[in-house]
Amino acid sequence: MIEMDIPQLRAMTGRRVYEVRRMAGLTLPQVASFYGSSHQYMHRIESGKHAVNTATLRRLICVYSKFVDGLTSDWMLGLSTKPPRVKSARLRRAACRPTA
Repeated sequence: MIEMDIPQLRAMTGRRVYEVRRMAGLTLPQVASFYGSSHQYMHRIESGKHAVNTATLRRLICVYSKFVDGLTSDWMLGLSTKPPRVKSARLRRAACRPTA
């Protein structure tokens, strides 16, 4: 089992949130809009300044799963080294379309 203290866990989770956002080709304002928060809040998560609770992690995975395949909470927390895969450009574009 990997042992990390809280600051290390926040930093690892923040790095993973940043990585998956970059994989998805999204900006902070776009993610904030999908997530329903401010881009400043998302930046604090990515920089490791804000802890991510279970509900937040599940919502982030839900948002990012529209753009990447194989995204797990274990990977987001740094407990798995198997990275998610980027979905096709067509599927990513469809995920960005507003729904009626």
